[in-house]
Amino acid sequence: MKKRWLILLAVLALVVTLFWRAPVEKVSELAGIPLPAGQWGGTLGQGWAQSLTVAGHRVEQLTWRLAPRALLRGAVASEVDLRAYAQQLQGEVGINWQRRVQARDARLLGPIDALPLNLPIVRLKGNLDAGIDALDLDRQGPISVAGTLRWLDAQLVGTVPVELGEVRIELSGADRELSATLSNQGGVLELGGDATLKDQQYRVAMRITPRGEIHPDIRQALDFIANVQGNGTYTLTYSGTLPSGLFNALP
Repeated sequence: MKKRWLILLAVLALVVTLFWRAPVEKVSELAGIPLPAGQWGGTLGQGWAQSLTVAGHRVEQLTWRLAPRALLRGAVASEVDLRAYAQQLQGEVGINWQRRVQARDARLLGPIDALPLNLPIVRLKGNLDAGIDALDLDRQGPISVAGTLRWLDAQLVGTVPVELGEVRIELSGADRELSATLSNQGGVLELGGDATLKDQQYRVAMRITPRGEIHPDIRQALDFIANVQGNGTYTLTYSGTLPSGLFNALP
């Protein structure tokens, strides 16, 4: 019995070694899975790519190294370092046996105005610092999440700039029931609110309170988008359903 286990472990070690050393382009060819256009090098276990076009988006650089510990939770994952739109994403990214895309201990850093957001009327300025402790999602949408998004030196730029200080969004939830809490420190407006997402249905409730006197253009914009309360706080609430097919690009 002991000999059988030793043979099995030896075979498994050989398979893992071959998997680790397999050239990524050769594996893509044999599996019939085309790689995104760009330059590729290295193996499945450790490699690199640059000048990629993925779903119409430009990725300047990507490196990866297989994360063996992910196998313990039934997933295949790599420690990645991705550069795109002047942002840097580092962390463990992979997929588990249920075909759920997972991220663990991931961090995204970069100037928020470099992202292709295409917002009407206003532009965002400042720096993004997002830490994701854990994220699971599939083609139906997010399943669970834990993390914090920080928007540093936050500013809305329209007819006049609106300083918001440091904006924080705390993310949490499991079993497709997710929530987010909004707050900020500093700036001319105090922000607060929460959001929920359950089975593709979302609801957002926000509170905006001016800190002292604000520019007339800012007050006019608040009067247009929100309802003012007796204490001077503006509130707005909206809800809806996530667009169908939003996550269809996932495996």
